[in-house]
Amino acid sequence: MGDCGVYGDVLPDHYAYDAICFGYYGDWFKNMAGMDGENFKPDEALLRKDAALILANTLLANLWNNYYAPLLYGNINPATIDFLILAYQDVLDQQNAYFRPIAIVTYFGIMTGTEVTIERGDPYYDSYERLYFYPGNSINRAETAMIFARFILDLDL
Repeated sequence: MGDCGVYGDVLPDHYAYDAICFGYYGDWFKNMAGMDGENFKPDEALLRKDAALILANTLLANLWNNYYAPLLYGNINPATIDFLILAYQDVLDQQNAYFRPIAIVTYFGIMTGTEVTIERGDPYYDSYERLYFYPGNSINRAETAMIFARFILDLDL
């Protein structure tokens, strides 16, 4: 790819240089928190909310906007997908830039939340389930494998 010179902390001899440049010019990292425009921070862990954002910025947002939203909702604004984030107890406190990406990856089943049983501590009330996305947690290798498998298999790529 040559020297794209987009981030000061990713030099041309970095093993992921071409991929990072490709992602930069494809707007994959658009609206990602902690990106100051000059540094990529290639050795930092990837947070779940950032993985959702990258996935939405690459392909899923276009799939949603151009195919699924008109099919499901006719002329209704595609922003109606945002209702999906209401299921997660821990997403509403995130920056607005993450609402739609998290809703989109949820809709497509690429990334999902975790059900947590809440005990009320009162024998007269049953326990109940709450769904958490854990947007501030890093993703591990197993989660990454699941995300890629779902992305490729579920979307028939």
